[in-house]
Amino acid sequence: MRLRFALLLFVAPAIVGLAGCAHPVVTMLTEGDQDKIAEAVLVYSKSHSSFLGMNKITRGYLVVRGDDPSSGLLENLQKDGFGFKPGSEGLGDGYLISIGPFAPTSSTTATGELSANSRDLGGAIESYILTRARGRWTVDGYQLLEVLVVATPAAYVRRVE
Repeated sequence: MRLRFALLLFVAPAIVGLAGCAHPVVTMLTEGDQDKIAEAVLVYSKSHSSFLGMNKITRGYLVVRGDDPSSGLLENLQKDGFGFKPGSEGLGDGYLISIGPFAPTSSTTATGELSANSRDLGGAIESYILTRARGRWTVDGYQLLEVLVVATPAAYVRRVE
């Protein structure tokens, strides 16, 4: 009996202390949030020294979370000056831009990656950190993770006629 009472005296304050901690509740991101994040990343990349921005890539094929982007996202991107088509329409020509699912790291922060690949021109993988304030996602950090180089075989010769 004394052991249970001593354990209760030790554990109860710890439980009460944890209840008062200010640990943020990390929630799942909705599809709407994921689309807003994808748009924010692309708009950011257009005007900054990311791979897409430096190479002025505003057209190509887009995949978001492993699937074709929603029609709403494509419409918003068109208003933002992009000419992306659904990734499923790509036949290996042009750039394929892939934005993975972003994961929440807190109730107002998310991280994820973008990759850009071209069969002929190489590509890159980038990491982004976004924050949400007043319902709007903005890029808070960017890092180039990897540059993908295309090695052209010496026997490959393109003839111009």
